[in-house]
Amino acid sequence: MNRLFLLLLVVVGSCGISKLQFSTVRPESLKAISGSYEASFTKPGGEKWKANLILRNNDVYNYEEFDENSNHPVLRKKGKMEFSNKKDVIALKDGEQVLFYFRLVNEILEQTDERGKVLKKYNRRFSKKIDDKEITNKYWKLIEFKGLKIENKEVKREAHLQFRLDNQLVSGNSGCNQYSGKFELLGNNKIRIYPLIRTEMYCENVPWENDYFQTLENIEGYHVSNETLQLFKAKMAPSAKFVAVYF
Repeated sequence: MNRLFLLLLVVVGSCGISKLQFSTVRPESLKAISGSYEASFTKPGGEKWKANLILRNNDVYNYEEFDENSNHPVLRKKGKMEFSNKKDVIALKDGEQVLFYFRLVNEILEQTDERGKVLKKYNRRFSKKIDDKEITNKYWKLIEFKGLKIENKEVKREAHLQFRLDNQLVSGNSGCNQYSGKFELLGNNKIRIYPLIRTEMYCENVPWENDYFQTLENIEGYHVSNETLQLFKAKMAPSAKFVAVYF
């Protein structure tokens, strides 16, 4: 009788701690997680470590782990992400194995076990990097393009762009046509803008418009200082300059 009771306890307990199910379908609640993250944590031996994590729009991740006193990563991983439709948990796959599980809690990535329970010890707790917030959710008015000063009073609409962090969408106006597309922040002030969709109006006084769109799609980096945004490719001079406007 006692053995039967103990067996029932084991069965009931195991049902209550079942593992989460994961798939390659990203749920709506995790659409905006792409970006670069950083964390500081303590390993079991008491050593202080730090880590960088990049979550990309194509569901690929890059992970680097450093000794606190070193700038050279001692662990580097790249792989695919999988998602649970419960508890907003992300699995970082390392081949067929899972490197880490993370759960999105109030815009923080908390490390969890395979059931989505946040770890109390040795938790790699990631927050979004500050440089992601410098460029996003602001209205940037175009003031210069490849050395040409842009006088917005001469065009039909003010040339500008905006980077939305919640849906990873860049949108704006060239001074003639509206445009939008996906973008990705890659950490260390690097950015990628994917092919843009735009309207097809003709405007005589925006002769640089096609060059502007092609330039945006080839941008690799940015710099923000004194409410001014500069976009550039590699180590070349800035291709476009914008100033933040607050309404």
